[in-house]
Amino acid sequence: MSAALYVTRIRFCHEEDVKDSDLLKTSITPRPQPSTHPEQRAESSADGKKGQEELEAPPSSPTEETSYKTSYAYSVLTLLDEATSRELVYGPLNFVTPKGRNLNESQFPNTIAESDLPMDIMPRHTASFPYQDIVDQSRDRALVPPVHHLPPEILGIIFAMFNDPDDPQWLQPSDAEMAPALVVSRTCRRWRAVSLSLPSIWSSLAIRFMEWSLPDYRQLILLTRLFADRSQTHPLNLNLDFDGLFSLNERNDTVVPILRTLVQHSKQWLTVQFDSVTPAVMSHPVFIPISGHLPILTNLEIYGDDGDEEEGLLEFSCDLFRNCPSLTSVCCKPSGPFAVSRTNDHLLAWGQIKSLDIYGAEISDALRMASFGTNLEQLTINNCGGGSYTGGCISVPSVTGLSISALNSDEAYYALEYLTLPRLSSLDICYIFEYYDDEEEEEDEGWDDWDEQHILGLFNRSGCTLTLLCLQGVPISDEQLIQLLCLMPALSSLSIFESGRYPFSHTNRTITRRFLQRLTINDTSSPFLPKLTAISLFLCEDGLVDTVLPNALISRWIPDDSQCTVACIECVIVTFKNKSENESKEAVKILTPKLQFLREQGVWVTVDRVKFVAEDEES
Repeated sequence: MSAALYVTRIRFCHEEDVKDSDLLKTSITPRPQPSTHPEQRAESSADGKKGQEELEAPPSSPTEETSYKTSYAYSVLTLLDEATSRELVYGPLNFVTPKGRNLNESQFPNTIAESDLPMDIMPRHTASFPYQDIVDQSRDRALVPPVHHLPPEILGIIFAMFNDPDDPQWLQPSDAEMAPALVVSRTCRRWRAVSLSLPSIWSSLAIRFMEWSLPDYRQLILLTRLFADRSQTHPLNLNLDFDGLFSLNERNDTVVPILRTLVQHSKQWLTVQFDSVTPAVMSHPVFIPISGHLPILTNLEIYGDDGDEEEGLLEFSCDLFRNCPSLTSVCCKPSGPFAVSRTNDHLLAWGQIKSLDIYGAEISDALRMASFGTNLEQLTINNCGGGSYTGGCISVPSVTGLSISALNSDEAYYALEYLTLPRLSSLDICYIFEYYDDEEEEEDEGWDDWDEQHILGLFNRSGCTLTLLCLQGVPISDEQLIQLLCLMPALSSLSIFESGRYPFSHTNRTITRRFLQRLTINDTSSPFLPKLTAISLFLCEDGLVDTVLPNALISRWIPDDSQCTVACIECVIVTFKNKSENESKEAVKILTPKLQFLREQGVWVTVDRVKFVAEDEES
């Protein structure tokens, strides 16, 4: 005999069919329990059929209609649209469980809890008995996805992964693009209970202030309050995009209420990102309460926008983040409220800043802002160039890591030419090349050749010792790279991304046969990069996988470094970028078994490929 499963009956209804006043005025009778006496059970069955006929019949009066709709409202309130931001009320039909039993556990042995049933199964159990249906377990258990058998702790970890800071899920006033936290809480009763017990999944808010209608903004206001309330006291991660808003003077009934809700929770702000924010926006009184009330703020990102000069406040100086005792990381575009022309070393507690990322500034502004950080450890300069700089070199003695991203050679050389970094140990230079059509190629002012004089000047001024070097797309030749690496005997980690203005090139300029032969350890020459323990290569196959590439990598395996001055390799990463998918697959297929020896010796080995997708293929 197949086992039977009692499933609480759930009737679906629409939100517009149920009024708040009806729900509050109508009382709900607790669900009757099934009788164990035969006569009582028969009587109950007869009453049940009668009750079913009455419930399926259409209501005969407005009063009866209200009672009819409300009798099922409490059992389905968890399925209503959360975008209303109304605190949902749970009736007795949802939470009747034996004493001491977990809410999500079934009341019967060897059965499935109703909260574990997928939504597409539930409607099939709503057409017979008004309170309970008997479901054949052998038929419906197979329809329950395995994810419904995961413990709540695992579900919580999975739900927390939705809050990816690199891929913000913008809060929308409509159901078309719903935030992950809302989607999870509407899937089933069990997932809702798990999501409501985890304030962390409600603690990331990404809001883009667009030209929405007033009703949409009112909906967004309610959603913001909902997220803020459900996050409880958990640290908040905010991402606010003000693109298109030059001021808040005419936004008192739309944008300002949202900001006011967030400001009220400023003591929970952990990371904050403001995009396209103008001086007129930052000077609005709604932001005044955050000054001195950001005790746990650790990461601040502000990308300023000058906006409309007539409407903006050119003399405004943003000092709202001056008193942030936990702030250690700042990323900014020095324009708008953070323009260097109207900032000074008193607008932030620069002495406590450990990481500074400057984006899209003139070189003079970038260097001046870098000089504020007396205790900086990591300095990142992204796309900073242009303008004129007539000052001397800027010394930042505490910086140990320098990252440069450039669209052309000038942006890369400026930082190398004017900075003095005595403690520098990590250098990362990235060339962000842009692909142009043939007719636009003449206008491309990219980076064609490597001039070593600038980096040699940095080394001579600083007297630093590099242990990590990463060159991504830098147009340096194999011979130039060999000469440069000869100046870094203490280098322990090397990452080379093959240069090339176009990603589909079939030949290597940097990672060539000559470079790999020099990288090989042998007894006939002095060791090259004797401290190297990690190497990452991003290259075209170019006929290297048969012998020269695996030989160079395997030669770095020194089982007993006490007998040799060369360190043993610990990590190898090789990625092929050939345009032809077959070429990349073949290269991976050939190289992988050749490096199996290193894997067996405990070296971390990764051999992979990337596929470039043309724009016409993406569309």
